[in-house]
Amino acid sequence: MRAWPVPIQITDEERLIGGKLTLRQLVYIAAGLALGGASFGFTFLPLLARFTLFFLVAIGGFVLAYARIYHMRVDQYLYLYFKWRRSPRFLFLKGGN
Repeated sequence: MRAWPVPIQITDEERLIGGKLTLRQLVYIAAGLALGGASFGFTFLPLLARFTLFFLVAIGGFVLAYARIYHMRVDQYLYLYFKWRRSPRFLFLKGGN
C-alpha cells in the first residue's frame, strides 16, 4: 500500500470550541459582549441609547469574528490598511545616466 505525506495545514486556524469557533473568534465575541455590557452600564444615557450602544459594540465583535474583506479577516485587513496609511509613499525614479 502506498503512502503519501499529507502537508500540515498552516494557513487556517484550528477550530477549537465545538468545531465551530477558533480561539480568536471566541475572544472577539466575548470582548464585544463584555464591552457592550459595560457600555450598557452608562446610567447617564437614556435606555434607548444604551441598548443602541450595546448592540453596536456587540455587532462589532461579531463582525471582527466572522466577516471577511477581500478574502482576509477583518482584523487583518484593518491592520494592513492602517499600516499602509501610515507608510511613506514616495517614489523616486532613477535615471540611466
